[in-house]
Amino acid sequence: MSTYMVTLLADDLGPRIPAKIFGHLLEFIGRCVYDGVWVGEDSAVPNDDGLRLDTIEAFRQLQVPAVRLGGGFGEYYHWREGIGPRNQRRTTRNLFWGGYESNHFGTDEFLRWCAAIGAEPILQVNVATGSRQEALDWMEYCNASAPSELAAERSRNGHSEPYGVKYWQIGNENLILHTPEEYGREVRRFGTYMRQAEPDAKLIVRGTWNIATDFNQRLMEYLGDQLYLIDLLSLHCYTYPPPLSSPGESDTYQVVAGAELLERQVLRAAAAIHLYTAGKKQVGIIVDEYGTHHHEVAFGFPIRELPNRMEQPSFLRDAILVARVLHVFMRHADLVWMANLSTSINVLHTALKTAGPHLIRTPTYYVLDMLKEHANANSIRVISDAGTFKFGKGNEAHSLADPDLYSSGSPADADPDNGSQNALPNLDVVASATPDRRQIVVSIVNPRLDRAAETRLRLPGNAGYKPISATTLGGADPLHQNDFEQPHRISPQPIEISAGRDEWTLTCAPFSLTVLKLARAGS
Repeated sequence: MSTYMVTLLADDLGPRIPAKIFGHLLEFIGRCVYDGVWVGEDSAVPNDDGLRLDTIEAFRQLQVPAVRLGGGFGEYYHWREGIGPRNQRRTTRNLFWGGYESNHFGTDEFLRWCAAIGAEPILQVNVATGSRQEALDWMEYCNASAPSELAAERSRNGHSEPYGVKYWQIGNENLILHTPEEYGREVRRFGTYMRQAEPDAKLIVRGTWNIATDFNQRLMEYLGDQLYLIDLLSLHCYTYPPPLSSPGESDTYQVVAGAELLERQVLRAAAAIHLYTAGKKQVGIIVDEYGTHHHEVAFGFPIRELPNRMEQPSFLRDAILVARVLHVFMRHADLVWMANLSTSINVLHTALKTAGPHLIRTPTYYVLDMLKEHANANSIRVISDAGTFKFGKGNEAHSLADPDLYSSGSPADADPDNGSQNALPNLDVVASATPDRRQIVVSIVNPRLDRAAETRLRLPGNAGYKPISATTLGGADPLHQNDFEQPHRISPQPIEISAGRDEWTLTCAPFSLTVLKLARAGS
């Protein structure tokens, strides 16, 4: 066991941690929506007019702040196919992910589901196969009042009051089709009229995650004299674990080191934003797709098949990656304003899995539940003597080429460090304090597989804080998961704390997330 000292400087406040970094993505792919969210009114699974109740309750517990409906399918989606009486909706091809789309889960169902879980919706307009008029009509359908005919149509479909959708994304991964300037032209074509239609809308523009390209800089330069068209720049940041055929210690470390690459991606994008917006307008970053894509479900373009219907295990190591990614977002809360785990239910990196009437919470779900305590608090400065450790033989890739590479740059142009990382912190620590300073939350990731970490938390001056809870998730095989035979195999457990005058000691298990809550007397 190693022993480390972590000092919390509670008076050194940083930016507020946005609650919306704890968001999620829904996409019409595999069983994400159908079975995961929608079961239909006649299903034996308990539901509210087709929406399954157990996933609603699970997301309510997480206090999910925002959900994005979009992804690759969104660039082939025509919203009018999904409104009106469900028995009259046309079945269409799911051109992007294969199979057919019943359109039973459409605009009204999605917005009703968001209201049920207490989340703000993010809608993605179709740039690739849609039109500006289609996007404007969708905004009007969602947000207009009488005497608009689209508002009347919405009322006939069961919702008389405007939905008030604020967040609108202009396309998805358009970098596959466009150069930065070509996509910038689409942003101008769509965004100009969307801004005119909804002056207070938050417009999301798609950037690139690839630190080896100048896409973001060229895009921002193109939009430079029309910054009213962008409120958030979107990044997609995925980690691609090595194959599971012969897993080893280094493979797990490569996965959780994905957070280091993501941090560099965020900082690179923020630099491009700052170059063209400084002193003019604040533009934030939304990482609206992140998570692991297991090698066994990797796919290429054009898509011919979807291995395993894009369903993959949800391991403990995937959850620890999410903890580290959220720590990155918290440390850069002034830059990252929103984020969405991809894709939340059943498909890819999931928080929940369903099978018939049964539901399980994955280790990732519990990480999100534990870390939500940081939401809307201010980060506080942390000093740690833990240092770092190296793993592997160097240059093991933990992230592969993104589709962004198809339009700007290539692997040959990559930063020599892009995709390789062989050092990790012995402890990854984030702390926050509520605005009234009554509560402090400390989250600690111990990424070491081989040893526990005795952690001494020091709070100079103390100011009357006492520990009120300490929980941990982990301490197991990184490839363990919760399944329908053992749904609670990995779940948060309380741990003991030794208290001193202005110091507390706790033991962080190997490969774990530990969250400690401190409160002032009388809080």
